[in-house]
Amino acid sequence: MTSNVDQPAGGYECAQSQPEETTVTKAISLRNLYTDSSKADNGCSFPSSGQPVWFGSYFGGKASESEYTITLTYGTADVNSLPKKGSLELTHIFGEVVAMLKTLHLKPPIIISRVYPQSAPPGTTVTIYGGGFKLSNYSTAVIFSHFPNNSMAAPIIAADGKSLTFQVPTSIDTISCQAGYIEVGENCVPVPVNHIDVNDCPQNSDGSTNFCGIPMPPATYQISVSFDGSGVSSNPVSLTVNAPKPVWISLMYPNSLVSAGNTITVRGSGFTSSGNTVQIGSAVVNNLFSLDGKTVMFQAPAPTGTSFIHGIRIYKASVSNANGESNSISFDYR
Repeated sequence: MTSNVDQPAGGYECAQSQPEETTVTKAISLRNLYTDSSKADNGCSFPSSGQPVWFGSYFGGKASESEYTITLTYGTADVNSLPKKGSLELTHIFGEVVAMLKTLHLKPPIIISRVYPQSAPPGTTVTIYGGGFKLSNYSTAVIFSHFPNNSMAAPIIAADGKSLTFQVPTSIDTISCQAGYIEVGENCVPVPVNHIDVNDCPQNSDGSTNFCGIPMPPATYQISVSFDGSGVSSNPVSLTVNAPKPVWISLMYPNSLVSAGNTITVRGSGFTSSGNTVQIGSAVVNNLFSLDGKTVMFQAPAPTGTSFIHGIRIYKASVSNANGESNSISFDYR
């Protein structure tokens, strides 16, 4: 509240502006927020006493339950018509607000109750249990907080919206950074002391940005469920991604905006001197050599098979040999 309205500090305090979307006004009775029959299909439940109560929802769960902002909006340009501090009108309004907040039931739009299994290797199907996983006109997504923009196939949601299944990502996408920097958590940061750069995403020969794929690092991650573009997300829960296989891809590049015939480099471990096979989608490249057991190079085949994201040509790429089949890396064609 501005104490000296006759001499505002910057001149903007008394300027007319559009009110915020969420307002409490003179024309709206707080009693309109009570439960009634019209809200029966919107998640509200009547208490056993039969008495109506106020309901609200929160998005993200970050706000304190003891701090609220109440905005009063009046359709007037006359400052003298506004209620004064301590007036009966304000006392009555804020009395109703306090009464409402004391009976407020916070109902999160999406809630995760548990994850099964709680630890799994990359590529495993995991089930999330909870509620609110369906929302009309919005796509549901599982988000790993450490790399929220990584490409993932859409989860499969149960008909009742109380569970969904998704595949643990087998890889994450990275980019090359300028000299002296490496990509960490979708950001280019200074190279730390004693860092070994063998599996860092290298720049292209002309210095332009390169696109690489690296395996999902074994670790415990925070995951959540969200509705794309809505800003609504669930509570976070933990999921542990387990350790690698005997044949392991640690870096593949380029793995994005690839054309058939491009030279692809795979770094890792467990490769055999001959007889390595690369599979991308349904396309197979046979009998590849590895002189050091750590590097395989091949020409990208033409894309075939079913993309794991509808409308975009993204496939899973893996290496197999006598030691077994590797983890897979996402591979995106132009």
